[in-house]
Amino acid sequence: MYGHVVLTIRLTGVTPDCTQFETGRLVERRPVEILDKRSRASGGRTMRPMTRERALEFLKEGTRTGNVATVRADGRPHVVPVWFIVEDDDVLFTTWHTSVKAQNLARQGRAAMSVDMSEPPYAYLLVEGTVTVIDDPDESRRVATAAGARYMGSDRAAEFGDRNGVSGELVVRLHIDHFVGADNMTG
Repeated sequence: MYGHVVLTIRLTGVTPDCTQFETGRLVERRPVEILDKRSRASGGRTMRPMTRERALEFLKEGTRTGNVATVRADGRPHVVPVWFIVEDDDVLFTTWHTSVKAQNLARQGRAAMSVDMSEPPYAYLLVEGTVTVIDDPDESRRVATAAGARYMGSDRAAEFGDRNGVSGELVVRLHIDHFVGADNMTG
């Protein structure tokens, strides 16, 4: 038997041990015992929490789309899909300077991004962190070309880089400050 968990998400932050915090004040802590119950019910097969090394590897695999979450000026969440690349401990993507996403990032200076593997054995990763927004067409072209190679193939990478490496296209560098993820969700 599986229990139901209801989560209230506030984009003020969540630590890797699932402790929600708000401006430095502890709001709530819940033990994560459901994994043990699922492990017993499934004969010992469990989800595996991701290490930092595995999380970075997971981000680099295949052509998974990221879903970037930001907060609008009025407090409403804003989530959009992005193509991204990974460099060191940073996720990079591009966005147009007048987009809602760009405005939210400039105002807040932080974001979250989820990525999942939508086929068995299923996996997910949530990264959270601070962002640096870079207004440099050469850097936009470089990042867009690398993303184009990843998602469309090397034969179309330059085409994508040229289309997106223009004045007004920004590079967003999301530094991974916190993450939580799991592999092998179906055992």
